[in-house]
Amino acid sequence: MNRNQPPVYNGYEHGADFDRARTQIATPFQYFDIDLTNAGVNIPVEIAGDFLYFDTASGYDGIITFELNNDHAAPMAPFTGRQGFALNALFKKLKCSWAAQPGKKVRIMYSTGERVIPALTGTLNVTGTVATLEDGMSYGSSYKSSTSQAANAPDTVFSPGANVNGAIIHSANFVSYTISLNAFSSLIAKSSAPVSNIDGDVILSTDSYAVSTSNNYGLASLKKPIFIPAGKGLYYISTGAETAALRNVLYTLK
Repeated sequence: MNRNQPPVYNGYEHGADFDRARTQIATPFQYFDIDLTNAGVNIPVEIAGDFLYFDTASGYDGIITFELNNDHAAPMAPFTGRQGFALNALFKKLKCSWAAQPGKKVRIMYSTGERVIPALTGTLNVTGTVATLEDGMSYGSSYKSSTSQAANAPDTVFSPGANVNGAIIHSANFVSYTISLNAFSSLIAKSSAPVSNIDGDVILSTDSYAVSTSNNYGLASLKKPIFIPAGKGLYYISTGAETAALRNVLYTLK
């Protein structure tokens, strides 16, 4: 025996990592591709492990739903599988369903004991508002008028026909001067022109009011953006004949 010959083994074969690999307590990643050209319902996929990951490689951008370890027709908790989705759970098979997605596929990477760190991919959608550092407000259209309206005579900000997919009111303000006491104004959302300042969905109404010897005036300012459903217009209306007025609305028709 040549004592100068390098050893055949380097110690790995005696350690815990070697034993995990030898007994398949830990296994390298394997993969399973699903062609989504034709729809599939409750298709069994015979793969097993304790971790799976939907590959982000080009061409594997389909979407499926799947359940873990379900051999029955009754549904269990479904997961949505798409690029970048990962799940750390013990499974012996999957039950998968998908709508027809011609030309699309998914690739499921799976293992036992081994893990990957999924990268953040795609578009992040956030519902609600997110604080920013004084970003400028975006809007699509602007309404403004200083025309004095007759009592209960609506002025159109935008019509129901123009609001096809919904509208966002970003900001709105008005000041109304009238001779008559207790005259109040409103911004109304309605599928037709309102006949009073409470005829429809009241988006904004007079919240401050003052009386003088010659004029009474009311004013209001929208506190936060509001969404107007499709098919409804937006109107300004006052219960008293105005002697002076100023109003403005910034909005976006979606």
